Amino acid sequence: MELYLDIMGMEGLVLTGQDTDDTEFVPGVGARHRRPGYPVSPLQASFFFSRSETIWGGTAQIQRNIVAERVLGLPKEPKPTGG
Repeated sequence: MELYLDIMGMEGLVLTGQDTDDTEFVPGVGARHRRPGYPVSPLQASFFFSRSETIWGGTAQIQRNIVAERVLGLPKEPKPTGG
């Protein structure tokens, strides 16, 4: 998605979608609900969504560690030694 913005240049920063609250179908994505007052194109919305996915990756790993340690009783991960 960063490549898309690089290719589009300054035009990629301009909100070019429609300002309605309808639902549109985006090929490869499915139904996408538009938000009134925030007219982003499908590619701009994908860029914003892709940024949040980087947060989910770390969160899921942390949650798995908590479940493994507290629920399953597995040993804690070793901590790095001080250096």
